Amino acid sequence: MDTALLRAYRHTIYQVDDPLWRLRIGQQHPDFDRWLATQEVQTWGFITAYNPFSQVLAAYENAHRLDALHQELQQVGYRCYLGRGLSADPDSTWEPEVSLLVLGIAQAEAIATGRRWQQNAVVWGQIGGLVQLCLCQAESS
Repeated sequence: MDTALLRAYRHTIYQVDDPLWRLRIGQQHPDFDRWLATQEVQTWGFITAYNPFSQVLAAYENAHRLDALHQELQQVGYRCYLGRGLSADPDSTWEPEVSLLVLGIAQAEAIATGRRWQQNAVVWGQIGGLVQLCLCQAESS
């Protein structure tokens, strides 16, 4: 993966809209952890279906893809909250990508979901841990 793109992912603010949370890679978020405990989950993922492999799509295509991802996750039984990836770089040309905070998802399932939706990476975490950027590329054989 391009190092500039990887750096951009690491410097993005992963914002949940309601309730409002702003999560950063490599950081702990104790207030968010306490909220997760009230939701009776230990793990979470932040996943989008926008812009597969970082190829910008039209707004209606991205919206359709995110709706389909949301339906897929709800059918499996996950609770999801809308959010967005916000660039922390004032010179960035990337528009915010609408995403889903997925409660209770295991790391391997978050990565597999990202892979199915042609994402380069997903964000994942667990109570007490650091927010992690997880690459979705298939392992080479």
